[in-house]
Amino acid sequence: MYDTVVATLDWEHPIDEGVMQGGRVVRDLHGLGMVRMWYNQSGDWPRVTYFRPERGLDGARLRVEFSIPRLAKCGLYHNPTEADKEAALDVATVFLRERLSADLPDIRMWRAARVDYAYNWTVGADMLAYLTMLQKLTLGSLVRTAFADAGVVWKGKRKGTRWVKFYDKSKELGDGSAAAVLRFEVSNFRKSLPYMCQRWFCCEQTVGELVRPGRALYCMAVIWAKLGLDRATAYDVDDDLLLVRMHKTFGRAAAGAYHALQCIRLYGAAAHRVHGVMSSNTYYRWKRELTKHNYTALMDAQYEGLLPLELPVLEVFNTLNVKLPLTAQNLDAGDVLSPNDAQKNLWEKLGLAGAAPSKYLMARLGAYEAR
Repeated sequence: MYDTVVATLDWEHPIDEGVMQGGRVVRDLHGLGMVRMWYNQSGDWPRVTYFRPERGLDGARLRVEFSIPRLAKCGLYHNPTEADKEAALDVATVFLRERLSADLPDIRMWRAARVDYAYNWTVGADMLAYLTMLQKLTLGSLVRTAFADAGVVWKGKRKGTRWVKFYDKSKELGDGSAAAVLRFEVSNFRKSLPYMCQRWFCCEQTVGELVRPGRALYCMAVIWAKLGLDRATAYDVDDDLLLVRMHKTFGRAAAGAYHALQCIRLYGAAAHRVHGVMSSNTYYRWKRELTKHNYTALMDAQYEGLLPLELPVLEVFNTLNVKLPLTAQNLDAGDVLSPNDAQKNLWEKLGLAGAAPSKYLMARLGAYEAR
């Protein structure tokens, strides 16, 4: 559930500047001359930037950006496990200490400036259908725009807040031979992190605190509910999605198939016998083809909807050893707990001391209890 992490650290101690690959003098907000140096600015991960005053080290700071899946050497479309995440954080810590200074603290203790939560689904030939459906959703006051190839992104109006994206990950990576992987990504930038840490998690704004699985899941669940995806048992196929499906079946003849289906639905055999909107040969030819591919199975209903996407709720519960069903007897507590105390216990395990209950998470929990 993790992707890009950006972390900063005030570090007024000597480092090995010889490993840096470039640099230039910039002016900070106080008008002071700062020497900005970088390592792997546009190459491999991690990417390190070092800021220090032109004279002395007072006010010097480090900034590092890295991808958890890349450092863990996961597959391109793999959802990183908790073991992968911990391995990536260890790699980042060792890298920084070996390249810059052995005295640097563990990356988990650095201040988080950006944390991306993400999840991948393999959706196969239905990729365009899902993206067509998702492009129509709204997300509060965030501005919706196109992203990548048929993807969609919602951006906060203020710079440095939050971006939410759905897109074809395999297209982004230019791997046309790979299975179609739909990516859901929530990028939390520096202005959105303080609110999350103070109001939801009651924690320090450090990398280690923000990459806890329960917190990643909760943030994605909040966005999921705001998009209206939490209530879906299936995604209805409207005309746009129907055309997408038909293009997958009939190719360039999709427009003709769509017209024929509408006529058959509205008029039946009267389409050629009474109204004359098509010849009898065209009518029966399209009826055979549409029936063959199940488009006319339910003439008075919409075509079969897309299967709903789900966040990895059960996986996170299992990772945190949240026992199902969630009863007082199954919780790690000495005394019998009331339902409110049981829910509080769950929230504490998820690392959500100050967060309001998520209806989506509780509904998913109920669904898992019923299995």
